[in-house]
Amino acid sequence: MLSSPADRQGHIRELSGFQGTDQDVNSLLSHYETILNIYWQAITPTLGRVTVTTVFDRALVRVGAQYPFNDTIELSATGVSVEKLRGELERHVFEDLHAGLDDLLEQLINIIDMLTGDILLRQIVVGLEGQNTHE
Repeated sequence: MLSSPADRQGHIRELSGFQGTDQDVNSLLSHYETILNIYWQAITPTLGRVTVTTVFDRALVRVGAQYPFNDTIELSATGVSVEKLRGELERHVFEDLHAGLDDLLEQLINIIDMLTGDILLRQIVVGLEGQNTHE
């Protein structure tokens, strides 16, 4: 197990990153939708849906000025959807989508860390590692 919070944060970033070699936007969006929902599922039992929605909303606001497409990411009681964004693909460049979604994950990690220390980051690591064993 990773010993320090910084190690866990780095491990989460590594596990969450898109590893695709091509510039397939649908693959990129599917990957990040899965990762965002792993985050959602990992922290909802502890924080509750209302708090998790607020955390995600805050992260979306923080990256929204630089990456306005994040306004099309939708939150519901069951998690995160990028379907609205998927419908607007022709308006977005792959690199911008990738950078914006990476920034969103970074903001989520920072907010979750500020709220709970590394307690919930550990749960995210477990979820991400479980996902990676299923791929």
